[in-house]
Amino acid sequence: MKLYETVAQLAIVDDWLDEHLDVIQASGGEIPEALAALIDQAEGDFAAKVERVGLYIRELDGDAAALEAEIMRLQRRHAGMLSSIEGLKGYLKQNLEASKQLKVKTPLLTVSVQQNSTPSMTETPDDATVATWPDQFVTVIPPVPAKKKLNREALVAAFKAAAELPPGVAFKHGTHLRIR
Repeated sequence: MKLYETVAQLAIVDDWLDEHLDVIQASGGEIPEALAALIDQAEGDFAAKVERVGLYIRELDGDAAALEAEIMRLQRRHAGMLSSIEGLKGYLKQNLEASKQLKVKTPLLTVSVQQNSTPSMTETPDDATVATWPDQFVTVIPPVPAKKKLNREALVAAFKAAAELPPGVAFKHGTHLRIR
């Protein structure tokens, strides 16, 4: 057998690997029977076959490392973009509120500062204070002795209804920037 015939046969195996890489990956790394038969058909020295498969493993390992590095790079870029978005939104919201112009319409978009639908709790009471509250504002946790935990939904409902809130809790309606 001549060298170019062996190289041609190994090139067939390499082409098959390239074409069926997704099948190999989907099988969890198991070598499909068709590939094993194709490798066995390739004439040549056993050591050459082992070397070729070993080199292909190195190639896949290098590709995997490159993909992992690219994923990390893209994750850092993504985090940076999200940080820039939050910073720019804060800047725009602050300037709209300072100018007392809470809505700006342009031909391409509308930017406005809107009130949040749910108020945020500005003061959070400690457990001892919560234990003294009426049952309508707490959820009882079963272990004995029973422990009371604040019921945020009931507190928000009371705040929205302008009802009296228990001591140690306060709410405030915040605002957010909306771009449409």
